[in-house]
Amino acid sequence: MLTIRVSGTGLRTARTLLGWSLQELAGRSGVNWLTIRKYESAGDYHPPATVGALNRLVDALEDAGIRFDAAGAHLDRPRTTSARARRRVDRQQEGTAA
Repeated sequence: MLTIRVSGTGLRTARTLLGWSLQELAGRSGVNWLTIRKYESAGDYHPPATVGALNRLVDALEDAGIRFDAAGAHLDRPRTTSARARRRVDRQQEGTAA
């Protein structure tokens, strides 16, 4: 029997770690963004989700590098560096090279 145990807070945390909007997760998972919002509003409880919808959400999040465990959601891969952060590192490197 398939059991998916993720809380509404876990879903929201995973989405936030990736920097995704509700619409982004909806597009990647095929689950309506209003449904995702309802699931996330469950807080620390398990959302009233169908197995199929929750499975699609978890698959989309895990494909993007999220891992779920008893402690919550974690990002396995580092987020891509923003252009601003890259420029800051470049300036720092230029300062040390002089």
